[in-house]
Amino acid sequence: MRSLPFLLLSFLLLSLSLPVKAAAVWLDQNFHSLTPRMEYVQDAAGEREWQDFSQWGWQPVASSPPQFGYTQSAYWFRFDLRGDPEAVSHAWIEISYPILDEIDVYLIGENGALLDSVKTGDIFPFSTRVLAHENFLIPLEKVLDGAATVVIRVRTESSMEVPVSVLENITLIERSQANSWIHGAFFGAIIMLGFYHILIFLAAGDRGFLYFAGLTTVMGLIQATLWGSSYHYLWPGLPAWNEYSISVLINMSNFFGIMYVSTVVQIRERSVFLARLFNAMAVVSLGLIALSFILPYQEMIRITLIAALVTLVMGAFIVLLRMYDRYLPAYAVFAASVMYTLGSVAYILGKLEVIPNSLLLDNALVIGQLVQAVLFGFALSLRITVERNLREEAQRESAVAQDLLLETERAQNQRLDREVRSRTRQLEEANVRLQQMSATDALTGLYNRRQFDETLDRQFELARRQGTELSVLVIDLDHFKSLNDTYGHAVGDDVLKQTAARLQTVLKRPSDRAFRYGGEEFVVLLPDSGTTAARIVAKQIWSAIRGEAMMAGNQSLRVTVSIGIATEKPGADSEVATLFQRADVQLYRAKEQGRDRICVD
Repeated sequence: MRSLPFLLLSFLLLSLSLPVKAAAVWLDQNFHSLTPRMEYVQDAAGEREWQDFSQWGWQPVASSPPQFGYTQSAYWFRFDLRGDPEAVSHAWIEISYPILDEIDVYLIGENGALLDSVKTGDIFPFSTRVLAHENFLIPLEKVLDGAATVVIRVRTESSMEVPVSVLENITLIERSQANSWIHGAFFGAIIMLGFYHILIFLAAGDRGFLYFAGLTTVMGLIQATLWGSSYHYLWPGLPAWNEYSISVLINMSNFFGIMYVSTVVQIRERSVFLARLFNAMAVVSLGLIALSFILPYQEMIRITLIAALVTLVMGAFIVLLRMYDRYLPAYAVFAASVMYTLGSVAYILGKLEVIPNSLLLDNALVIGQLVQAVLFGFALSLRITVERNLREEAQRESAVAQDLLLETERAQNQRLDREVRSRTRQLEEANVRLQQMSATDALTGLYNRRQFDETLDRQFELARRQGTELSVLVIDLDHFKSLNDTYGHAVGDDVLKQTAARLQTVLKRPSDRAFRYGGEEFVVLLPDSGTTAARIVAKQIWSAIRGEAMMAGNQSLRVTVSIGIATEKPGADSEVATLFQRADVQLYRAKEQGRDRICVD
């Protein structure tokens, strides 16, 4: 669903490991790049000094790259460089994991003397780096005799992964150029997608386009941060923000992803409960953004990834449900996730050397993410197309009906005249049914709240002109929420329908009407009726509902009601809203007195 697979895989890929042996790295004039054979020592107390490195119990690194997960310990690494002096002095050590906090590199000659030291990491301003590059680069220009021991100390709040390579100048330039066009193409496409959909949102007002623009923008920022590009170009002088940015951006991506999926696959059409659950997860994501500035990074990133995983599972479940409903945009979202998964698999197989690695495989994750973003945009457009097609189909049907009506109206003979009358009658009946549908409650068949508001206004003005009284009864089923929670909504719906039926049996005059006001609340309007008549009708309703048990499903239920009554003879200064409010006050008075009773204003 969104870039959640991207977020999770970007961190889970840190656990890939390949066994290696500790040995010296031999270089000559023709070398390009290789992974050093390293040894390591854990420094839990963080008190070791480089001068004592020869006395430590070094262990061979068991993974490539060396990786130890989230830890509070510092780690020391070492390897020996041997080779042609010219080649070594023009080479660079590259640590290609841009979110490491503190890195200390010591170059030690064969006689034990310190040739050079470099302190770097993403807690320092970007301007302090030896070379303005996304990865950490340490020059070997001071290793003049072709031999040195490299000792590296790393401490970080992020995952402890230390991928180290040794590169000659030309290889570094070639790799930078190769990556720069891929990064440029990726960011250019992401920016164009985001900007284009913001313009569509401004033109159409559809928030789905805004959520998609936010999602693609944040996805691009996350990738830029993992590549080190954000720190290089966007906030090079803000190391404190750089520390929070990953968890903040992931939670922003969670939020936009949730809102995007909710919009594009129309969750509410499938399940109101799932829609509310998704909205709750969006609120949680916003809360986690604030917590990212408070909690320690290691604790916060775990919480963030758990939230991302939960959101991913929920999103996948929703997409599969909507695919089961044959909702076309859901298929596009599914295809987007499949394409990203394929890119992830290709990337992993390349890293494991199952298939020959290449520049293309190195960027398979990014390519998969870009294809995913394009397909996400397509899903959004597909949703608009589906809705437009439904509207056009309705318009075509309406146009056909109008053509038929015009054709019959043009007929001059008696047979066509009868057909015109017949079709006119059918249209009138259809309009009546349509009006009834818009005026009635689908569950109970009573008039709905909108119809009540219109009828109350009309009867109030009529009573004012005729100088008659008008009574309102507000009726509420007692403890209906508890009944719903105990027996389920199906039983609750049966109770509502039976209550409506019993209300109808009590009302005898054509002018007396019952309405479903909302939930378990009903209203009865009694024109030309004073307090005494209203009390009699209320007593009849009260008795009809509580007098005989209702059979709902397999349950026999005794249901009671609370009733509030208000009567008014409208004058010149009377307000229609006051009459209903007075009846509502009496209803709450009946509830406060213990329910199952009638209270009169």
